[in-house]
Amino acid sequence: MHSSNSVIYENGAVKRVMFDGGYATFSEAGVPGWHYFLCDHAGNVRVVADMWGRAEQINHYYPYELIHKPL
Repeated sequence: MHSSNSVIYENGAVKRVMFDGGYATFSEAGVPGWHYFLCDHAGNVRVVADMWGRAEQINHYYPYELIHKPL
C-alpha cells in the first residue's frame, strides 16, 4: 500500500481518496463509495458512516481521548 498526499494506492490502483470530513473508496470497476466522519467536540472521529448514513465504525473514547472498545 502506498500513500501520496490524500490518495492511497494499492497495487498501482487508487484504493482510497481522503477529503475533509471523510474518504471515498473505489470498487474494482471504479465505482466510488462515500464514507463520512462524524466527530465530537474534540475532533475525535466517533462514527464512520456510509453514503446512506449507516454506521460502519463506532469509536468510544476515555475522557483523555484514548480510544477504547466497549465490553
